[in-house]
Amino acid sequence: MSVVNSLRPGPGQIVTANEIMSGRAVWLTADGSWSDDPRAAAFAESAEDAAALLARAQADNAASRVELVALVAAERDTDGRPWPVRNREIIRALGPTVRPDLGKEAAAG
Repeated sequence: MSVVNSLRPGPGQIVTANEIMSGRAVWLTADGSWSDDPRAAAFAESAEDAAALLARAQADNAASRVELVALVAAERDTDGRPWPVRNREIIRALGPTVRPDLGKEAAAG
């Protein structure tokens, strides 16, 4: 099931989901692949662009590559890359808030 939310003026939109095999949070990129870095996400500045991104993501959902597809509000950082603006999505982007030795941070260390 997808969530079409925040299709309104203001922040842009990026598409997030959970990868089926790992369960990790992923973000749809401009080339249609999925990245665990929201800064690599395709950024939609209009409702039409957001709807197009969502349609691409829903195809991957239908093919059982990802689940829980959602549009989320985002803004561009100082380098022009997208970043989610809501706390829930920021936490999903950064990994767990407890026991960082178990999340994706552990692999980086």
